Amino acid sequence: MRPGAARLARVLGSGLLSGFCLLTLPALLRADDRPTGVTTVVAIHGEWSVVVAETDRGKQCYAAGTPRRLPKGVSAEGAFVFVTTRPQDQVRDEFAAEFGYAPAGAVAKLGAETFDLATRDDGAWIRDRADEVRLIDAMRSNAHMTVHAMRAEGGVTVDIYSLSGFADALAQARRECADGALSN
Repeated sequence: MRPGAARLARVLGSGLLSGFCLLTLPALLRADDRPTGVTTVVAIHGEWSVVVAETDRGKQCYAAGTPRRLPKGVSAEGAFVFVTTRPQDQVRDEFAAEFGYAPAGAVAKLGAETFDLATRDDGAWIRDRADEVRLIDAMRSNAHMTVHAMRAEGGVTVDIYSLSGFADALAQARRECADGALSN
């Protein structure tokens, strides 16, 4: 198992994945959305994992990646990017990030494009939902994504995500949560 996948598996085993979802995805605040069954890494594509969580309301599926963090020596433990599908809520390709600390602000950069992220607690999501499709398309067509976050105590971390395997992981996450209510 690659280091990023091993770290993701540790997070799944510790319950941090469900904590992340509950903090950063407002639709998941209801108790019946908490994972109640098995949360599993079902596949790995390149640097990305496909994660399926069972809840009382149905499946939640994720394409999830882990970063390399700069500056060197600053821990990336607890840092992940997730692209979520929740058919029961008509949600597909919802971008979210977790940093392992509470950032004062964040942006995602792919090629020449910069996407502002709204932050709350340890997480972030796309500030302008109208940009989410462009962000996901950029993730499919670029080799790397950097997420720059400002630390409340000063300084900036730069999380570098390889996008190798992202498109395949996203496609499989969609298939794992296939539902006739979501169009392709």
